[in-house]
Amino acid sequence: IKQNKIGFLLTPNGWGGLEINVLKLANYFCSRNWEIHLYVLKNTRILKEPRHKALNFHIIKKPNKYLDVIGAYQFGRVLRKQHIKSLWVFANIDVDFAFYTKVFSPKLKIVYQQHMQIGIAKRDLLHTLRFSSIDYWITPLETLKKEVINKTRFNPEKLRVIPLNTEIERFTVRKYSKKEARSLLKIPEDALLLGILGRIDPAKGQLFLINAIEKIHHTYPSVQLLIMGEMTLNFKESEDYMKEIESKIKTGQLQDVIHIRAFDRNVSLFYNCLDIFTLASKGETYGMVTIEAMLSGIPIMATNTSGTPEILNYGEYGVLYSYNDQNDFVDKLTSLINSEELRSSFSEKGQNAAIKKYSIEYEYDLMKKEILDPIYLQ
Repeated sequence: IKQNKIGFLLTPNGWGGLEINVLKLANYFCSRNWEIHLYVLKNTRILKEPRHKALNFHIIKKPNKYLDVIGAYQFGRVLRKQHIKSLWVFANIDVDFAFYTKVFSPKLKIVYQQHMQIGIAKRDLLHTLRFSSIDYWITPLETLKKEVINKTRFNPEKLRVIPLNTEIERFTVRKYSKKEARSLLKIPEDALLLGILGRIDPAKGQLFLINAIEKIHHTYPSVQLLIMGEMTLNFKESEDYMKEIESKIKTGQLQDVIHIRAFDRNVSLFYNCLDIFTLASKGETYGMVTIEAMLSGIPIMATNTSGTPEILNYGEYGVLYSYNDQNDFVDKLTSLINSEELRSSFSEKGQNAAIKKYSIEYEYDLMKKEILDPIYLQ
């Protein structure tokens, strides 16, 4: 019987940051001689993605949202039969199922990797009971660790702070020159270009940035904005927001200043054409785009909310401004525009810090020391 088997439970069937991170982690574990068994639903999107040849996929029935005792009992039998010693859970909706699975398999170690904020307090008896099954709770930021401690009754001694990784070479190795990237995106070569990447949605703040650019346009006519992303289809709030953006560009005569481009999976094109990366979200649990911009060597302006200040080391690796505060944003943007030295300093410091902290090797080494060795070397 192999002693290096790990189970990954992932029942969401979308394809976003969560699923990408889980598949990436599973592939890396395989490359380090772990035998990974991934338990997913039939026809889930992750099955269509390229994956490591050593990955083992198993189709399971969709668990009932609450009290799926029978399903958990059957799943526990499968895990015991396959000699799975630890089960890793990544989505909040799977924590309940993992709890009942452990009821029937008490020797099973549950590892939960947090991807979302806690939100409202979860100190009630039901959540306390669910969380009691977790042997190791991985959170990517100290900020989120404090939130877990303040909003749950989870044992702090079981918390581990381990940053989520990304493929650093994909961003540190420049794919396009600035001139090439702008030519492909049809952006003026001489613009001082700000950029925002992500879903076009009120919570992301694209309209806030458009209003700010309009405010400084006459003083700094070379400053322009690239918005890359798409609205959520069949979602009225997102569609209305897009109409509001288009109307603002038209009435403000900003057609040559604001550039909207569809999301491109080749995100190097986006990062390689920028002078300044901007984040205007109300709150990002763990802004992977911010980390990608750091790795790409781009100075950053971001909202002073959620996990972003910690990622930017509270202003050492980028400019932080108050959310939805036009005056604060414009004042700090003006300082950044007027100082090439300041932009270069943020670029260098941010990139160096990100290379050290957000590699998959660093994430794995921490997981091995803090979790894998205690479980598998007992």
